[in-house]
Amino acid sequence: MNRHIKTYSMSERAAHPDFAIHDERGSPRIEQAHRHEYFQIQLNLAGQTRYHIGATVRSLVPGSLSFVLPYRVHRIPHPMHSKFYVINFNLRFLRPELNVDPMDLEDVPIDRAPEFAPFLFQEFMDFTLCGPDLEQAKDACMTMHEENSRRRFCSLEMIRANLLLMIGAVCRRHEQDLLRLSGAQAQRTSRRQALSR
Repeated sequence: MNRHIKTYSMSERAAHPDFAIHDERGSPRIEQAHRHEYFQIQLNLAGQTRYHIGATVRSLVPGSLSFVLPYRVHRIPHPMHSKFYVINFNLRFLRPELNVDPMDLEDVPIDRAPEFAPFLFQEFMDFTLCGPDLEQAKDACMTMHEENSRRRFCSLEMIRANLLLMIGAVCRRHEQDLLRLSGAQAQRTSRRQALSR
């Protein structure tokens, strides 16, 4: 059995080095466990599956989102007829002023960068949106996709605004659980387990 875990860079998976987005018709899917140097979000719109992230298995149903930190080993199988958006971006795209190694994101206080919370605690909980929040997330993905495909003046600002809007909706919907996990410093446990693995 091949136990090698490949680490992907943005240049291998995207046309631009800072941000990429595609739907189920986009880039070829990676079926085996892997990691990458960038952040990744998947918004699941149709189909149901279970995915591996770190040492845990989480559910992905319509309306679910998965948040993957840089260098976190994961595997998301996609059933037939599934529909989704996959968003990839590097740290400088989201937080250009934050001078931190991607391997040390667990040390960034949640009040300094609250949008990191779903990434830090993905191994501990599932994230879902429904109703107006889900429609807003779908609209945000469509806007990001359109702006990214024809980059022009202020496209990156429009993309970043919609990305933060979507992450913010997830944080607000799951606020209590995220604050509880942050208070317990659960992300430190996750990192220790990852280093042990």
